[in-house]
Amino acid sequence: MIISQNNMYQQPTFTSRSASLRRTGDVCRRVMNEFPIVNSYTRFFKYGSRTKNKSLNKMEDYLSVLTDKFRDYYDIDNLNKSFFREIIGLKKHKIGNCHEIADATYMALKVNGYEDVKPLWLYAYNPKRKVMRDLDHVVVGVDFRTPDGYKYKEGDPIFMSPKHRIYPQKDSIVVDSWAGFAEYGRNLAERYNRKELILGLRKDTKVKPLLKEGEELCFVPVEPEERMPESMIPFFKNLFPQLSLSEKLGAENSELLNIEMEGTGIKSSEIKRLKKKYKLKASNPKPSVLDSVRDSITSIFK
Repeated sequence: MIISQNNMYQQPTFTSRSASLRRTGDVCRRVMNEFPIVNSYTRFFKYGSRTKNKSLNKMEDYLSVLTDKFRDYYDIDNLNKSFFREIIGLKKHKIGNCHEIADATYMALKVNGYEDVKPLWLYAYNPKRKVMRDLDHVVVGVDFRTPDGYKYKEGDPIFMSPKHRIYPQKDSIVVDSWAGFAEYGRNLAERYNRKELILGLRKDTKVKPLLKEGEELCFVPVEPEERMPESMIPFFKNLFPQLSLSEKLGAENSELLNIEMEGTGIKSSEIKRLKKKYKLKASNPKPSVLDSVRDSITSIFK
């Protein structure tokens, strides 16, 4: 595992692989602590009964539109500014799905000195049929090396050729802050199949395995972009001190964060308009309506 020399965390000369996993797990927990997602429509997909509950149904529609508004806000041509808007908006509005949390995890790993960090799409591959199936989920890989001359996929990730797939090496680690764990890539299929699936990967209430018969789990790296150059690492380190492994979890956020969040994100008037449109009277969903949903989510991610 490669860690930059200017990192505040000094790697021991002899480090067990379990220690490497613990460190990336610590980063995962810090991301979950710093960026708690309250407004996520995909986490409602798990609950088939939501269509029978008008309050939940309205809430899902509202969150879906709100997420689109958020992505319109940060999806701009300037990649560096787009990444900044995404991270600040994620913190301010608590809006997002696995994609946004993966970007926050990527940022947190870079802040802690990890160099070989890649966002990865999850795919199921059937070697007999030579068919790729999109699992609609993004994670972050540490020490996932691509073959020499590897060509990244351009365009829509849904239509993926098997030639773009890669597999983890012995020391490759996946950090999935959306599901709440870090795991060696070679164990990931077992990890996902052993427990209930990541919320958002299915739209029913029955427990099903992630992979179908004859399929194997593989990964497709997202083409690297200069969305977060090295020059932005000190900025984010100062902005989110709790993400640093050199700080005790629970350290106060930087005052700089409050300054940076002023005037950013979706306009409050637009949020109020959407809430009125979907007849959401309270600033947040009523506890009496969503308590069971949140309790179930908490139990899954323990």
